[in-house]
Amino acid sequence: MRSGPPLQNEIYQAIRKRILAREFTPGSQLPTEQKLAEQLHVSRITVHRALQKLAQEGFILRYPGKGSFVADKYSADFSSKSIQSEGNRPLIGFILPDVTDDFGIDVLTSAIAQAEAANWSVLVSFTNQSQEAEETAIRRAVQAGVNGLLVNPVYGEFYNEALLRLHVENFPLVLVDKRLDKIHVPYVTTDNHTAAYELTKHLIDLGHRQIGFISPGVTATATLEDRFAGYLAALEDHGIPYEPPLNLSTLPTGGAVNSPDGPEVRRTIQNYLAQHNELTAVVATEYVFASILDDICREMNLSIPDDLSVVCFDSPKLAHRGEFTHIAQEQKQIGAKAVDMLLRIIREEKSDDETSILLPGKLVTGRSSAAPSVCGMI
Repeated sequence: MRSGPPLQNEIYQAIRKRILAREFTPGSQLPTEQKLAEQLHVSRITVHRALQKLAQEGFILRYPGKGSFVADKYSADFSSKSIQSEGNRPLIGFILPDVTDDFGIDVLTSAIAQAEAANWSVLVSFTNQSQEAEETAIRRAVQAGVNGLLVNPVYGEFYNEALLRLHVENFPLVLVDKRLDKIHVPYVTTDNHTAAYELTKHLIDLGHRQIGFISPGVTATATLEDRFAGYLAALEDHGIPYEPPLNLSTLPTGGAVNSPDGPEVRRTIQNYLAQHNELTAVVATEYVFASILDDICREMNLSIPDDLSVVCFDSPKLAHRGEFTHIAQEQKQIGAKAVDMLLRIIREEKSDDETSILLPGKLVTGRSSAAPSVCGMI
């Protein structure tokens, strides 16, 4: 249990016991801060701080203007805080969809190394691209006693409510590799607009004019919106009209390669290529789409880059494929800087204007891009 003023901790314990005893049942509304202060014979600010701690630990949910409610998903399995950090060191959590050869491993390992160098432990959870699993992981991490959270959010049409609750409650939170549009949650990510611009400009400089764009839904996160906007800006700056049919932005993140939808995703991309013989190049927002394009082109007896140039974000050094032309993200810096930012927020050492970091990406020219051939895929 985190330390705090003795009276505040007494009030915290008193309310917590009433929740555990089901005197306050899951989903029920707690008395107002003023009412609790009168019942417990303490000041309202003492109650307020105790309720903040209960919210941080997942016992209650607080909604401005509505009040505090006992968490209906609360599980007594976590009430004893049986998950302890190694050597009783303070604990932060890191929640992320997964790690792959192209992205995630370096972010995670550098974050853990940075935290351990500061004598903090890290509780890691994977969500497998599920917002429901992400919500569960957030709840469990808070109930396990983390002092703050790093979250690489799952792509989705709507923001995860659990993330928004953390933000509203001022729980120490830093987003990793993504940002939320119009909601100022601290983040560390790549300058995706500039990176996508550079990828597209690279193709234009080679002589390409019919350039496609393959991505999950670009409204899923600000990250994808930024990449799409960078692609559009490069076209516009070079006098190339944007052609909506060349935009395939209906795919699941990760290409659904490990789900039943995987074959359907491949068919969608194959149909896209078959319907657009005019394409000479494609910008893919994820490496997995570039690798699927590579496989499909082999099946269609097309050559990359002779018949189709393909560029993407991130690319592992796989001997059987070779590196694609790609934007290399500063993954180790992303992980380390995210930890530094989170620890400073926890210690209340960071101002609002220091909680947004955009790191440059590096254009790496690989084997997948070249000047367009005379006939392209036609």
